[in-house]
Amino acid sequence: FYRLNVLYPPEFLGEQVFVVTAVEQGEALLPVSVSANPAPEAFNWTFRGYRLSPAGGPRHRILSGGALQLWNVTRADDGLYQLHCQNSEGTAETLVRLDVHYAPTIRALQDPTEVNIGGSVDIVCTVDANPILPEMFSWERLGEEEEDQSLEDMEKMSKGATGRLRIHHAKLAQAGAYQCIVDNGVAPPARGLVRLVVRFPPQVEHPTPLTKVAAAGDSTSSATLHCRARGVPNIVFTWTKNGVPLDLQDPRYTEHTYHQGGVHSSLLTIANVSAAQDYALFTCTATNTLGSDHTNIQLVSISRPDPPTGLKVVSMTPYSVGLEWKPGFDGGLPQRFQIRYEALETSGFLYVDVLPPEATTFTLTGLQPSTRYRIWLLASNALGDSGVTDKGSQITITTPGLDQPSGEPDYQLPTEQPEGPPGLPLLPVLFAVGGLLLLSNISCVGGFLWRRRLRRLAEGISEKTEAGSEDDRVKNEYEDSQWTGDRDTRSSTVSTMDVEPYYHSMKNFSPQLPPTLEEVSYPQGFTHLEEEDMAFPGHLYDEVERLYAPTGAWGPLYDEVPMGPCNPCWPGETYEDSRGIYDRVAGDLDPMEPDSLPFELRGHLV
Repeated sequence: FYRLNVLYPPEFLGEQVFVVTAVEQGEALLPVSVSANPAPEAFNWTFRGYRLSPAGGPRHRILSGGALQLWNVTRADDGLYQLHCQNSEGTAETLVRLDVHYAPTIRALQDPTEVNIGGSVDIVCTVDANPILPEMFSWERLGEEEEDQSLEDMEKMSKGATGRLRIHHAKLAQAGAYQCIVDNGVAPPARGLVRLVVRFPPQVEHPTPLTKVAAAGDSTSSATLHCRARGVPNIVFTWTKNGVPLDLQDPRYTEHTYHQGGVHSSLLTIANVSAAQDYALFTCTATNTLGSDHTNIQLVSISRPDPPTGLKVVSMTPYSVGLEWKPGFDGGLPQRFQIRYEALETSGFLYVDVLPPEATTFTLTGLQPSTRYRIWLLASNALGDSGVTDKGSQITITTPGLDQPSGEPDYQLPTEQPEGPPGLPLLPVLFAVGGLLLLSNISCVGGFLWRRRLRRLAEGISEKTEAGSEDDRVKNEYEDSQWTGDRDTRSSTVSTMDVEPYYHSMKNFSPQLPPTLEEVSYPQGFTHLEEEDMAFPGHLYDEVERLYAPTGAWGPLYDEVPMGPCNPCWPGETYEDSRGIYDRVAGDLDPMEPDSLPFELRGHLV
C-alpha cells in the first residue's frame, strides 16, 4: 500500500458562518471553517482596513483554530470582518459580518407640533435602533387611561426608522402631550414626549351670564376685575367702561397680565372706587391672530347674595338626601348657605345650616321614608338672605320607602310659583298663643290669691290689736313673735293659729328712729316671699312710731293712730271706727307702689 498526500491551498467549507449576531455590551464569536493541506500557517483578521493583532487586545483575541472572539461589543463593532488564511500552497479570504443589536434611541421629535383647529398634522418620531422592525412604533396620550380610545381617530404609520402619528381635523380636545414609544426587542424601549398645540381663537370664560364684582363706593375701597381666557397663540387684553376704551394711564387703573400655556389672565384693579364714576359695566376683550372674544363684568355695590342655582339631588335614602348646587354672586361679602324644608303633609318649616359655609354639596338627614318634601336653598351674608322665590333654588322630592331600594333620585321642580308670601310657621304660633294663655291664667289666679291673703292679713291684725287693753298699755311685756307661713306650691297664706300678738318687747327700750319718708326709697316691685319662719318685719312698727309718735309710753301699736274716714275712699273700701282697718274687698291694689298701701301692710309687702 502507498499513501498519497495531496497538497492544496486553504478552502472555506460550506458550514462557514458569514453573519454573526451579537447584543451590545455582550460577547461575539466569529467562527472559522477552513480546509487546507498543509494546515494554514496564519489567520489574519482585518476590520475597516485595520489588522487585528494576532497576539490579542483589550477586547479581542484570535483562537488556535482561527476564530475571532470579541467582548464588550458596541454598535461601533458592527460591520464586515475580513479573514485571510495562508499555507505553503496558497491563500484564501472570506468576509464575516458582525451584526450588533442595540436598544432604540430617539433622534428627532418635533416638539411642539402646532396645528390650527380643524387642520391636519403629522407628529414625527425618528429613532436610531438595530434591528429596525415594522411594528416597533407605538403612541399614547398622556393623561388618558385607555390608549385606543384616545387615539382611535388618529392614523399610525412607520417607515424604516421613522414613525408618524397623523391627526385629521384637529380638535381642541386633542391638544396635549403625546408619547412616542419604540421597542425593537432590545431593552429598554425608547420614549419621547411631544406636545400637540392646537391653535384657536380666544375663548373668554363666562362663569355666569353677567359677572358681578361688589365694592363699597366710598372712594376709599378698591376692586379687582378678573378676566380669564384660553387661546393659542398668546392673547392681548383690552378693557372698556360702558363701551368707552379704558385709559390705563390713569393711576386709578392698574392691569396685570399673566400667560401660562394656553391660559391667559388679565387683572384690572380699580383704586378709590367711586359710586358715581365706577359703578358701571366693564367689558374685557381678548384678541389673537385667529379671532377675539369678550365678557362683561358689572361693578356694583355691596348687597345681599344672589340665589344659588342648579339645585339637584345626587343621592337619596329613606332617611336622607344628598344635594348639590352652584353658588350665586355673594354680594361682595362672605356667604353661607341654609336649607329650609317642609313635609308637604304637615305644617311648619325646618332649617339646617350648611357646613362648612363654602360647601356646594350637603346631605340632609332626619327625613322620614315615603314622605314628600319641598326643599329650599338660601344664601345669606351680613346684609341678609337671597329669599326663596327663585325656582332654581328649590326642589320637591319623595323619599323611598323602607322596602324600596334607594335608586335614582326622584325629585322635580315645582310646577308653579307659590302664591303670596309664605305663611307664618304654625308650631311657633301655637306655642306663643299657649304661652300667653298660660301666663294670663297664672296672673288671674295669683291676683285672686293675693287679694285673699291681704284680707286675711288685715283681719288678723285687727283681731290682735283689739285684744289689747288701754289699762296695761305700759305694763305689758310682749314676747317676740314669729311670722309663720303655711307652705303651698301655688300661693302663701298667713297662719293665725298663734294667740300671742306679733309685737316686739318694748320694756326698757329706746328705739332709734328710722329715716323720714323722703329718705326712704321703696322698691318699685316685689318678689315672691319665701315661706320660711321669720320674724315679723320690724320696720313696720318703726313706721308707726315715725308717723305717730306716742307721748311718753309705748302702748299697743295702733292706739296712737288717729283713724278717720278715708277721703277719698277706694272702690269697695269700708271703715271701721274701732281700729281703722281698711278692708280691701275689691279695687286696684298696686303692690308695685308701697306708698299707696296702708302702712299696716306696707312692710310685709316690701
